[in-house]
Amino acid sequence: MTHQNFFEKYNTFFAIIIGALLVAGAIWLTKSTPKTVPQQPGAGQQKPSDTPIAANVYKKFIADDRIVLGDKNSKNIIVEISDPSCPFCHFASGLNPDLVKQTGRNDFMPVAFGGKYVAAGPEFEKLATDNSIAYVYSYGNGHGNGRLAAEALYCAHEHGRFWKAHNKLMSGDGYKMINDTVQNDRTKSDILAKFLGTEVDEPFMSQCLSSAKYESRIDRDIAENSQLQFAGTPHFVINGTIFRGAQEFTAMKGLIK
Repeated sequence: MTHQNFFEKYNTFFAIIIGALLVAGAIWLTKSTPKTVPQQPGAGQQKPSDTPIAANVYKKFIADDRIVLGDKNSKNIIVEISDPSCPFCHFASGLNPDLVKQTGRNDFMPVAFGGKYVAAGPEFEKLATDNSIAYVYSYGNGHGNGRLAAEALYCAHEHGRFWKAHNKLMSGDGYKMINDTVQNDRTKSDILAKFLGTEVDEPFMSQCLSSAKYESRIDRDIAENSQLQFAGTPHFVINGTIFRGAQEFTAMKGLIK
């Protein structure tokens, strides 16, 4: 058989193999910890949406079966749609300077770590703790690996430990664990529970995650986020006004009455 006839005979086989390798490589790159992040304008460069969300729509997110902190009767309602595996969500939380350095996005270096970026996350925590706002956390699939970690946030909220668990997950170690180790694998619930063990009772967290107690809440979050014109994480609605991406709190605070 000539070389030409050989390749003509097996060209379909080789095409299938090459295609499978390309798909596998794309999946691996999507799920691994990025050295760079997708393009998004720098901190504070995006403007709020021109189409506000009606009050009767975003107020529905103040519900007993959601993660709601602060004063549920507050005139200020902030809904954050986030994903614990999403790099820009970590930027918005202001607790992961290692990721800022790793990705070279120094415009997102928080003030607390020597930068100029005023992250929204710590400001929301302060306002919710002071009962100045009603803060709602909703899960949105932004990077692909944060679903189980979001369930952990529901579990932590059940014990009044949302912020403690949230802040640990949004650290550099949390980002690596979520994206490189756990990757939504429920059989690794014990690893996630152990990581959060300094903030939330470890046996409780392990059982909560293993039982998939809050899996349906995550499905509900994903289904209802579209009501807030959700298109990617992080996504914020502040008294009806939409902010897309990891914008600075300084661009948002004027909307808080």
